[in-house]
Amino acid sequence: MQSLTKDDLQFCIRRLPADVRDQIQNHQIMLAGGYIRSRILGELPNDIDLFSATKDHARLCAQSLTQGRKAKLIETDNAFTVAKSGTIPVQYIHRWSFSNVEHCVESFDFTIAQAAIWCRGLDGGKPNFVSVCSDRFYADLAAKRLVYTCPVREEEAGGSMLRVCKFLRRGFNISPESLGKVMARMAVKIEHGHNDATHVSNVLTGLLREVDPLLVDHELG
Repeated sequence: MQSLTKDDLQFCIRRLPADVRDQIQNHQIMLAGGYIRSRILGELPNDIDLFSATKDHARLCAQSLTQGRKAKLIETDNAFTVAKSGTIPVQYIHRWSFSNVEHCVESFDFTIAQAAIWCRGLDGGKPNFVSVCSDRFYADLAAKRLVYTCPVREEEAGGSMLRVCKFLRRGFNISPESLGKVMARMAVKIEHGHNDATHVSNVLTGLLREVDPLLVDHELG
């Protein structure tokens, strides 16, 4: 593990909404994943993913932000999402909870998402924001390279494959080795003894449909 560069850390923090930054500073919330990647690439993030030690803590923080923004709170199996027109959705992930930030980083399925920011108290009266990221984070991000990490976590088998499709459309690339590992995760869900191509295709399609990447957008609409 390494840290984000000082400039990238400050850039990500400054671009956060003030109320989200306040929660990271004062309520032991971790920012991780796609928001950091998008800011470093100069892109507008789709959402802000926050992690905490327990589901109850995530719920309390989500409710607080919802009340402060007079926003809508959406609960799914994965997250409490605070949504309001004209703002980036804030997702308090509760499907996975972490008290250790490195465990949080290691849970992401691709190295380009393995980065996190949190606050380590005050330093000279100012919030001491710190970070951690994969040793491969910057190199793979610069090369637009998808490297699968084989995380040990409970998740729909098709989730990583759908993310591969999303990033390929954005110009990323993936090696046969990483793609093979992603496909293997789906293949192990296929019942043994079926050699019929149509059956296998139907099973794989079903695994992909278990994951709805438009779920939040659909509910916001």
